[in-house]
Amino acid sequence: MRVLLDTHVFLLWVEGDRALPAKVRAALADQTNECLISLVSAWELAIKAGLGKLKLAFPVKRYVVEHAAANGFPMLDICMTHVGRVGS
Repeated sequence: MRVLLDTHVFLLWVEGDRALPAKVRAALADQTNECLISLVSAWELAIKAGLGKLKLAFPVKRYVVEHAAANGFPMLDICMTHVGRVGS
């Protein structure tokens, strides 16, 4: 199954927050699932950090790249085709 993490789930997962529901933790830990993080989430984190609404251990780019790699979450790029699909 392909799983697209939203920004909040990504943060809860990498921080080991127990608020993440057990069903979600199980899906992310299941090695048969392909878990992806969107570039949009990195953008959202950068906005929140820039506004002072989010404190991370290190800069957003490093935080996302290192945690995505450490967890085996490929980055899902976006393009205009994706934008078109959202509209429909």
